[in-house]
Amino acid sequence: MWAWVTLKGKTVLEKYSPFVAMAYIHIFGTVLLLPFAFVPTSLAEISLWQQLSAVSWSTILAAVYLAAFCSVYSYFIWYVGVSKIGAVKTAAYNYFNPIMASLAGFIVFQEQITIYIVLGGCLVILGVYITNQKIKLSIRNFLPKKVYKHS
Repeated sequence: MWAWVTLKGKTVLEKYSPFVAMAYIHIFGTVLLLPFAFVPTSLAEISLWQQLSAVSWSTILAAVYLAAFCSVYSYFIWYVGVSKIGAVKTAAYNYFNPIMASLAGFIVFQEQITIYIVLGGCLVILGVYITNQKIKLSIRNFLPKKVYKHS
């Protein structure tokens, strides 16, 4: 689904700037999903409306941070990448997420960096490097050439 959204996003970027596209996506997404916050469901038996009085300022600030930076800003940067270098190359950079999460876990939570994490990180970096090369690799490059006899 994410690949489809990224590829479709490229066509949207032909008409709108990344900022305008993200604004529309988040405004319409909010309008479409917000009614579900006010109706109890099997997933949330107590609606957001009923819980508003118990919501703390730290929860509100966390929600604003998630909305502003983790959603709007990060999607904006994603689609700037799609508009500048294309969908495929931008998607390749998504593989850096586990590397960044491992580094954050090491810095913030003092988690261990194992040889498997280092090897995986090296493979990710190599894969992104190969993806961004201008060389077009094809299976034909590795097959023996046919030799034709001219009469």
